[in-house]
Amino acid sequence: MDTFTQFDISTAVTDSLIDVFDKMLSMKLQLSDDDSVTISEDKRVVGSVSVGGMVMGSIIIRVTDDFAHLMTASMTGLEPEELGNEEIKDVISELCNIVGGYLKSSFCDSGLICDLSPPSFTTGNDFEIESLNTVRHERYV
Repeated sequence: MDTFTQFDISTAVTDSLIDVFDKMLSMKLQLSDDDSVTISEDKRVVGSVSVGGMVMGSIIIRVTDDFAHLMTASMTGLEPEELGNEEIKDVISELCNIVGGYLKSSFCDSGLICDLSPPSFTTGNDFEIESLNTVRHERYV
């Protein structure tokens, strides 16, 4: 069995998310077993980074606009209504960098050398972001 098939993506991603929410946002994050949960079609915020090299794929963080405001307020100390798009973009992009960097480091430690792209950021209520041609797909709620 190859290294990628054996690699524990779940632990790497969930540990980094729980850690960053705890330390940077002062929020307790708990994973749900209900994978049918989706983000509403109302305005949503999506940040992503891509991994390229021996492993290729994307790390996508998708939240509602309201939750993005709460996350950003928690990290910056500002009130949610004081926040603009730039502050939210910075926080979501930083979260993508942290989770992506943690995953990249874990891949590289396992011998799966790869690089990380700069983060991308999208807001709106009528769009889809998909990773094409992936062998393995993981989703965490």
